[in-house]
Amino acid sequence: MENQRYKYCSLKSCKISSREQVSFFQWPKDQETRDEWKEFLIKNGNKNVEKVFQVNLCEYHFAIDDINITANAKRLKKGSVPVFIHKQVNYATSL
Repeated sequence: MENQRYKYCSLKSCKISSREQVSFFQWPKDQETRDEWKEFLIKNGNKNVEKVFQVNLCEYHFAIDDINITANAKRLKKGSVPVFIHKQVNYATSL
């Protein structure tokens, strides 16, 4: 059996992993947007965000309008910040 490494959502209360075939988004490069992500994470239970090198948030924490969907990938629009704490019905995954 092949040893696979899965991504897990960085939001403390979320149990989503890449086994579920959802998209994950990493820290934005824009510092202002990154600060908003940090605020969201801290507000929702992630206390040591300043020490975290890499963050992967699953698509369920973003509004559908914040995700560009192509035939091959889902990309987060510039300036998008997470808004949902718990898994939402996300029509982007059904495309």
